[in-house]
Amino acid sequence: GAAEGMTLAIEPGPRPPRAQDFEWSARRVPQRDALAQTVLLGAREQTNVEVFRHAAAADKLTLQEAVDRDGIVTLAEKTSPSLVIFEREFFGSELEKAVQCVREAAHADASELTVVGLVSETKTGIPDGCLESGVDEWLTTPLSEEYARTRLRSWLLRTGCRWRRAPAPANESARVQALHHLNILDTSAEERFDRYTRIAAALFSVPTVLVSLVDTDRQWFKSKYGLNAEETPRDRAFCAHAILGSDVFQVTDARVHPDFADNPLVTGPPHVRFYAGVPLNVYGQNIGVLCLNDYFPRELDAKEIGLLHDLGRLVERELEEYVHLPPAERTSVG
Repeated sequence: GAAEGMTLAIEPGPRPPRAQDFEWSARRVPQRDALAQTVLLGAREQTNVEVFRHAAAADKLTLQEAVDRDGIVTLAEKTSPSLVIFEREFFGSELEKAVQCVREAAHADASELTVVGLVSETKTGIPDGCLESGVDEWLTTPLSEEYARTRLRSWLLRTGCRWRRAPAPANESARVQALHHLNILDTSAEERFDRYTRIAAALFSVPTVLVSLVDTDRQWFKSKYGLNAEETPRDRAFCAHAILGSDVFQVTDARVHPDFADNPLVTGPPHVRFYAGVPLNVYGQNIGVLCLNDYFPRELDAKEIGLLHDLGRLVERELEEYVHLPPAERTSVG
């Protein structure tokens, strides 16, 4: 420092090297040979069709679409695709035979062609013995365009995708019903919740604290400290992972975590590096999370975990009382 009456001049110097350099697949531009490859899509659900159309167009990939089983086989023979994506309903009970027909038509073996199946989260489960059927990977739908784009890149570049969507809890229907029963979604900010996010930010010295409520396809923020966003898609949400358990869920360094390194919330704003969240349980269901975010790696110790649990219980009490508020005290954002 400088003594009183003196001036301290600080001149910029060379940037110190980082301890480790990383390259994130979500930020990579697909290689030229990947752009030249053909993707074959077999889908009837319009939402799935639109998602993959936009995802492929974003990276200028060639996307061929089929509307039935015979169409997939015919297009596979004509285009020799590197990737085939199909809805489970396309192949019915003869899944293994149909996938083999597609591989033979594409003149490709298992190392040259990736076959991906789509299964609706609300209709069917992922079939047993999926690898034995010749399907390399199964994805549950719905899924966002950004998630589909990241997966397309990983499949075509033959690289691992370090972004895993949280599976839906077994009690998902009852959980969402409990959340909607509160009539709290899309309401205005309230001091009864904001005081806890302010306290948590000061207590844990973190830049961002959220009261996040996990809806069917989004996480919506009832209270937010240090963040301008109102909500994010559920497949990006760290909180969608946190609601799967009862204890504090921690990610000490998201940039090197196999499930989060390529997540857009990590590779882009708000650049989450550390996450810790305690589930908020109302009516016996984990409807949301009180969570902490930081731009730097860190880990909560046992004492801090206990404090986060305590704050979570206080937020739960506010949520439990919310359903008894007069309608006049609930104001909608819109």
